[in-house]
Amino acid sequence: GTAHVAAILVEPLRRDGLRAFLTEKRVQTSLHYPPLHTLGAFSDCRAGDLSHSSAFCDAVVVLPIHPELPVMAPEHIIRLCVMCLAGKQPGQPHAADGCLQVA
Repeated sequence: GTAHVAAILVEPLRRDGLRAFLTEKRVQTSLHYPPLHTLGAFSDCRAGDLSHSSAFCDAVVVLPIHPELPVMAPEHIIRLCVMCLAGKQPGQPHAADGCLQVA
C-alpha cells in the first residue's frame, strides 16, 4: 500500500532545488518509482501518449514518514518545503538558494 508514502507534487524545474535544500537541512527525500511504461518489463505494452504519467513522475517528491519520526517532524518538514518553494529563509531577504525556478 501507500500508507507509508508522503508524496508532494512540485514544479519539475524546482524539484531538484527543493531536494537539495531539504538535504542541506538533513531531511531525506526520494523520487519513488519511475513511470511504469519506462520499465523494461512493460516495453511491449506501450500504446498511445503517456506524457501525463511521465509528467507526474517528474513532479513527485517523497518526504519521510514512518512510525519512529518525531511527532513535530512532519510539521517542520512541511515548513521547510514552504520556505523553499516560497523563496524565503529565516534571516534572509532573498530567495532560498536553489529553490527558485530556473527559466
